[in-house]
Amino acid sequence: MKVIVLPGWTAKNKKWKDEVCGFLNAKGLEAIGIDWKHWGLGSDQMDFGYELKRLANLVSQNPNCSIVAKSIGTVLIAATLNDRKLQVHKLVLCGVPIKTSDQEGKKYLGELTKVNSSKIKIFQNYQDPYGSVTDLKSFFQGSSLKDNIMEMNRGDHEYPYFDEILAFLK
Repeated sequence: MKVIVLPGWTAKNKKWKDEVCGFLNAKGLEAIGIDWKHWGLGSDQMDFGYELKRLANLVSQNPNCSIVAKSIGTVLIAATLNDRKLQVHKLVLCGVPIKTSDQEGKKYLGELTKVNSSKIKIFQNYQDPYGSVTDLKSFFQGSSLKDNIMEMNRGDHEYPYFDEILAFLK
């Protein structure tokens, strides 16, 4: 199974992306990690439109792939699926940044409620500074997606839940 791994915004998330890919590849999946363009430019400004097109092309070239996304990657895949009407096998979202997303980002994240909830698993640290479990459950109130939020026992924005990710993807 092909899995596309989308990291968080800053270049420090490259390590997480590489660890997830290495773990999934060692377990027999075919993981492809994305390095954001702004990392190579030494910039902290992401070109959202560029990354959205790039991600849409990658997903369309790999039909029925699964996605593992962290932080801004969760917003980008939500926007890609919404704008391009693309289909994926499963979605694993880690550290959804609901507290820091602008209105457009929240609109895209809200569109995830249209995806079959059995295809989505959300890992959210109970006190993630970019959005707690409570924040996320409140955002998805009234949606079956609320029941797919797994409260993880950390108070930061780190997501080392590789075994849990693998278990859902299989």
